[in-house]
Amino acid sequence: MKACRNCEFYAPGQKYDCREHIQEPVRDKERENSCEYFSPNQSPWDGGERDRKRDEAKKKFDSLFNI
Repeated sequence: MKACRNCEFYAPGQKYDCREHIQEPVRDKERENSCEYFSPNQSPWDGGERDRKRDEAKKKFDSLFNI
């Protein structure tokens, strides 16, 4: 499926969550879209590692405020 989450350029935290210079943000990164820069992610497990790191960082941040 041609969706941002499946693209090698998907990069949460970058402008529009993309390493390419897109002009408009894609609102739903999980749904199919027609981005001309789409390139299938060759390492499907990268998202899992990225999600794990994000979750760890959020827990550390929350612990600062005892949330």
